[in-house]
Amino acid sequence: MYRAMGNGLRCLFEANHRGESIYRDQARRYADNPAMLMWYLWDEPNEGQARELRDHNAWRHAFDKHHPTFIASCRPDLFKMHASFADVFAMDPYTSSAQALEWCRRAQKEVAGDLHKPVVVIPWADSKPGDIPFQAWIAIVHDARGIIWYCWSQVGGGPSGVGIWDKPEKQAIYKELLPLIKTVQPGITSVQRRCFEAGDLHGIVGGDHPGQRYLIVLNVNENAKAAPDAEGGLAIPELKGIRTVFLPQQRIPKKDKDGKEMKDRDGKTILEDAALTITPGIFSETLAPREVRIWRF
Repeated sequence: MYRAMGNGLRCLFEANHRGESIYRDQARRYADNPAMLMWYLWDEPNEGQARELRDHNAWRHAFDKHHPTFIASCRPDLFKMHASFADVFAMDPYTSSAQALEWCRRAQKEVAGDLHKPVVVIPWADSKPGDIPFQAWIAIVHDARGIIWYCWSQVGGGPSGVGIWDKPEKQAIYKELLPLIKTVQPGITSVQRRCFEAGDLHGIVGGDHPGQRYLIVLNVNENAKAAPDAEGGLAIPELKGIRTVFLPQQRIPKKDKDGKEMKDRDGKTILEDAALTITPGIFSETLAPREVRIWRF
């Protein structure tokens, strides 16, 4: 756990054996470790385990009052029950991106009355390469507070070698995607944030300070283009008075007042975020199937 912390990682602690005395001993040994993030209470419980979940959640909190409990569910019909027995609720849509979208909506609906309960999405890391970023952005625009990819390498008890450890093409996707998600983090984790849907356009807008506010819009349709249904475009009140926004994922050569590309001391072209002039307060872009667009303002 200390080695994990030294590499910028935190730990979800899942016990192979459960019980009140076991939880007491684990809390004494691990609760003060700086790598500890959450106690993984249960993985995909069934409908007959409500009493166990209640007891185990209470025991974890009795012995450690500083770390939240975590539960993962793959049963939409039980989301409400499962969410009631842990501080952090996670769900793992194993199959299609359409299912990920449906489950994100369902999970947020089931915890809507609890403002302090975050929803975490666990997308399937072994899905098609194009599904990896698509499902991540689906989670983000539906207000997921965290994303955990299942990138493990199974040894016994299941299919061996599942995950991305031997798939460099998928590793490359994560290496590109994760820094971009970190870039927009000030907006998507801000208290001042709002999620919205307009037909196939789903989005989130948020941020506390100029230059750290983000508008993210995703076309959830996998087969067709999408544009605002409203005549004249989609009203985005947060963009009122804003005329220029920046697209942080698009870098273009910086030019001087004469229109010449600027170079650094080593002769390399200096790049800057591409700027876009918009009608204040209005979104009127057309997005390709599965396309995500990000604006900073």
